[in-house]
Amino acid sequence: MFIIIKGAIVSNFKEKKSDFMVTYMNRRSSHVFILGNGPSLRGFDFHTIDEHDTIGMNIAFRHWHRIDWYPRYYICMDTVMIETQREEICKLIFDYSDRIELFFIRNKILNFYPDLKKQPHVVFLDDYLQSPYFSGITDVVTTGS
Repeated sequence: MFIIIKGAIVSNFKEKKSDFMVTYMNRRSSHVFILGNGPSLRGFDFHTIDEHDTIGMNIAFRHWHRIDWYPRYYICMDTVMIETQREEICKLIFDYSDRIELFFIRNKILNFYPDLKKQPHVVFLDDYLQSPYFSGITDVVTTGS
């Protein structure tokens, strides 16, 4: 897992939730597919990558519902998207946690669904930013969100 913070790449989280660490270390293969929802995926057969680790992002879940395919991990860092799509994201977490192993999102969703904090398969970026590992960081930028 890599996060860019003010130009530095942070790749070794020491403060991971144990569930996240276990999931993170049980890789399916040496390939990871990071999937957005752009036009380059039109006609792509997602089932051809089932044996690999996959990361799906943002509102691509609309397409996953249509094709009955879900990534191993889901990430949404866009706080505006979290606010506007909060019901769908929450539904994804509760209805598809048997198919998506880990949800990595921002704390913003807790303003609407505080019980998500209790979900073991939901990890919040903001929690990591509070850890000693990120001490002294004053500006965090998530790009493309």
